[in-house]
Amino acid sequence: MKTNKNDAAFARPSTTYEREQSGLTKLEYFAAAALQGLLANSSINWVSEDKVVRSALVCAKMLIDKLNEQEGVSDENK
Repeated sequence: MKTNKNDAAFARPSTTYEREQSGLTKLEYFAAAALQGLLANSSINWVSEDKVVRSALVCAKMLIDKLNEQEGVSDENK
């Protein structure tokens, strides 16, 4: 199954009253997990907040790409 970066991270059945997706996307969830890990590593001296955030986002996108490679699907949502 293809991993779409815009799908809900924690899928649940929608109700008739819900019109929009609520919660985090997979990309947001993976980036948050990567950011947490990067910030927990005290041996890394981050020069700026921007650099650590970009690194987390790169890690999240790479994870989605690798998951799709495993399924033989490329990520057209880059």
